[in-house]
Amino acid sequence: MDRRAELIGAIIVEIDRIFGKGCFDGDDSQYEWLLANYGVTEEADVQWQQICEYERSEIPEDQYEEDELEALYTWLEDDAAVHAFLEGMLKQYRAGSAVYSSQR
Repeated sequence: MDRRAELIGAIIVEIDRIFGKGCFDGDDSQYEWLLANYGVTEEADVQWQQICEYERSEIPEDQYEEDELEALYTWLEDDAAVHAFLEGMLKQYRAGSAVYSSQR
C-alpha cells in the first residue's frame, strides 16, 4: 500500500472513532466542535476532502476557476506536500480523545 493510501485509511479510522462511522456531516456545529477539540479547521477538512476526491478521480472541476484548479492539481500531485498535510492531520486527530456527541 502506498503512503498516501495508508494515511487516508488511518485518518478515516480516526474520524469514525470521533464521530461514529459515517456520521461526520460537516455541519457548522461539528466544525466548531472539531476546531475546539482537535484544532482541525473547516479549511483543512476541505483540503482533506479534495485529497479523497482526487484519489477517487472525482474532483468537481466545474466548481473551480481555471487557475484555482491548476493550483489544486499542482498541490494534489505533490506527494511530499500531501503526505505532510495528511501526517499533520493524523497527528491532530490522534492527539485527542474527545468523542462527538450528536446530542448537542
